[in-house]
Amino acid sequence: MSRKRTFTYIFSLALLVFASIVWLLVLRPVPPKPEARVSVSPQESPGNTGVTAQAPQKPQFPRIEQLDASGGEGRISGRVLFVDGSPADDVEVRIKISEAPGSVITKSESKREPVRTDEAGNFAISELPFGMYAVVAHHERGTDSFGVGISRAQPARQVLLVLKEGAVISGVVEDGGGNAVTGAILSPIEHDGMEEQYYIARTMSTEADAAGAFTTGTLPFSKWRFFVEAEGYAPLYTDEVGAGSEHVRFVLVRGAVVNGVVLDAATAEPIAGLTVKARTKSQPYRVVHAASDTGGRFQLTALCTAVYDIGIDDPDRVIVDGQTQIEVKEGQSAPELVLKVGLGGRVLGRVYDSNTGDGIAGAELSGWPKAGFPTSRKAPATDESGEYALTGLAPGENYIRINLPAGFPQNIEAQKVAVA
Repeated sequence: MSRKRTFTYIFSLALLVFASIVWLLVLRPVPPKPEARVSVSPQESPGNTGVTAQAPQKPQFPRIEQLDASGGEGRISGRVLFVDGSPADDVEVRIKISEAPGSVITKSESKREPVRTDEAGNFAISELPFGMYAVVAHHERGTDSFGVGISRAQPARQVLLVLKEGAVISGVVEDGGGNAVTGAILSPIEHDGMEEQYYIARTMSTEADAAGAFTTGTLPFSKWRFFVEAEGYAPLYTDEVGAGSEHVRFVLVRGAVVNGVVLDAATAEPIAGLTVKARTKSQPYRVVHAASDTGGRFQLTALCTAVYDIGIDDPDRVIVDGQTQIEVKEGQSAPELVLKVGLGGRVLGRVYDSNTGDGIAGAELSGWPKAGFPTSRKAPATDESGEYALTGLAPGENYIRINLPAGFPQNIEAQKVAVA
């Protein structure tokens, strides 16, 4: 009888343990994770621009990556090695923030003073505003570059640079008459069919002297193409040139000119001091600027044979009427542009936790048009209510992107919004 009672006790205890495990692993309620929701409310802008929300779709990002800058501080560190694996000491490391068209980065100082590696090949650069950076290491024995982004989600990044052996390329930049083109900028934009990001290429660029002569820094042994630009000339995307080449000759031609006028859409009065911008889809990294005079007139120069998107540089106003795309043809004059400018549309809404309904503070929203010049807009960070106001949006379809604070989902897909 005693054994039977002992067996019953052990069996009951085992059953209780099993039930506890099932409860902990299967049946126990799990507290919900924070989940952000974004509401987009139809509103009326001062210019009667209605806004409606549509289902999220895959965004069409500009060719150069956009990275939201929030004014925070980050750090980029790393190590530079030679190809044999030994540390590269006393090597200059340069860094430059992206100035890509459509970027929402608002850092006025785009370059930082170069630093040098220590005996172990290590380097570190701190107090950097969030953004996309080119990191380039230069040495007589080789060079290497890397693009890296720092953000609120990833404020510190590390990179490894390996100096690849190479040689310089030298030559001259001239016009069609054999005259030197002084001050031409040559950026190594492609090697062996692989295209560099423009902000990296510009960090490795070379400037022609008064005689039009140039000598690049050490470039890895490869076939290189250059993007050559100079004031008053159409940009040139060169043929391939091997590292180590000498007596290379690049020829630039005078660029086309497009004239126009900027008017207030409501009053038809000319607008002075407004910057008009143009860029091609084939060269999205190059933007041509021109400021309007007291009569609202402007002149875009150094244009190549291509189709250009037209935009303006203003935080609140957009082109509401006029030709926002032009085609420049060789030997033909482009028609004068008449751009009517007014207040852009706006999107008002709220960012909140779907589990609690509470607003989320510190959320950052940016928007850019699906088509045309990729001018980005940025709303002030949300407060405790989670409410936001994104203004200055172009007519037509726009994408709205959100960066959430730590503890909430990251890399949220952009939401598509139609601005009438």
